[in-house]
Amino acid sequence: MKHVRMATYKITKGNYDDIVRIATEPGAMSDIYEGIDGFAQFGIADVGDGDFLSMTVWDSREAAEKANEAARSWVSENVSDRIELKTSMIGDFGYLKA
Repeated sequence: MKHVRMATYKITKGNYDDIVRIATEPGAMSDIYEGIDGFAQFGIADVGDGDFLSMTVWDSREAAEKANEAARSWVSENVSDRIELKTSMIGDFGYLKA
């Protein structure tokens, strides 16, 4: 069974496009996720009102938990002046169709 890590953030400086650019630069969050065993997918969605959703899919709960810690660390070190964590959760992903 796949697992998902979802987090919502409030943008406190800049805009959604800035966040996507920063998160997907070489060596940034997208590369960090890809370097964790069990990585399957990563996406960012603008959900309005200055909020966005970060969602990753993993092969195991352990991998999703590692990703959660990696995200917390990277956000704290790189973009804590731009975004604020609102929610974070990990769960079983019962159905995924490409």
